[in-house]
Amino acid sequence: KKQMQRVMAVNKQVISRSGCPVIVADHLGTVTQFNHSAEEIFGWSAKEIIGKNVALLQPEDIAVRHDRILAEYYTTRKKKVLLSPRVLSIKKRNGDIQAAELT
Repeated sequence: KKQMQRVMAVNKQVISRSGCPVIVADHLGTVTQFNHSAEEIFGWSAKEIIGKNVALLQPEDIAVRHDRILAEYYTTRKKKVLLSPRVLSIKKRNGDIQAAELT
């Protein structure tokens, strides 16, 4: 248990210090980590976004499908779009839409 806690602490430090925007969501799509670079890109603070559904960061046409795609993956374990590197649209806090690479 202590080793897992140390690994998680190191992961959190790496994510927080990354120059790239990093967003971590759990199996339900709830944001659990949101680093400073993500704050700069999206316009949300980590405090505001952690605990919210990651679909909040997506244009509506993607967001409405997100939870279904996530649930389908965890039920079947078949990758369709989940976990596949790709370019997609993101939605900033001010409503602007821009392309971003998801890896």
